[in-house]
Parts: sequence; C-alpha cells; structure tokens
Amino acid sequence: MFAAGVGGALLCVELMRDGDLDPLENLGFAAIIGLVAAEARWVLHYFPLEGELAALALLFVLFSAGALLHAHRTMQLSGRAALEYSAIGAAGLGLIIGARLGGIG
Repeated sequence: MFAAGVGGALLCVELMRDGDLDPLENLGFAAIIGLVAAEARWVLHYFPLEGELAALALLFVLFSAGALLHAHRTMQLSGRAALEYSAIGAAGLGLIIGARLGGIG
C-alpha cells in the first residue's frame, strides 16, 4: 500500500508540474492523490484481483482522480469533463471486473 501511495503521488507531481500553479500546493494535492492510491490498493486486498488486473485497476483510479484534480486546478473542470473522466474510470473498472468474471485474470 505504501508503494502504491508513493508511486501515485510521484505520478501526480509530474502531472501537475505544468502551468502557473504553486509548487507547494501541487505537492499537497499530489499527497492526496497518493493517499487515494494507497486506499485503492487497500480496498483491492478484499477483492480477488492479482497481478496485471490489480495494477490496471490502480491505474484507472489514478487516472480518474488525477485528471479530475488537474482539471480543477487549471480551472477547466466542467460537468461534462467530470462526467467524461468518471465514465472512463468506470468503464475501465467494468472491463476489469468483466475480465475477472470471464476467467482472464
């Protein structure tokens, strides 16, 4: 869980590095995304996902949370953008659940 949190935070630092955003605030928001990644990894302990499917689930969680936060920080978050990012994350997690139920993972 710790590695997932640190990895998620480092990826989020890179994502929010652009623009005129305050670097100290970016580190704080990256830490929040890292906490979200660690909690997602903790939740995955209770589901029968292993290996590539678990990594893919974490990737979709990080994509959705990081993209929503980045859009909010750059003042580009609209209802449509939030719906699109959330739909991509939900579709990805649905794909993972379908793969697991289908016996692929």
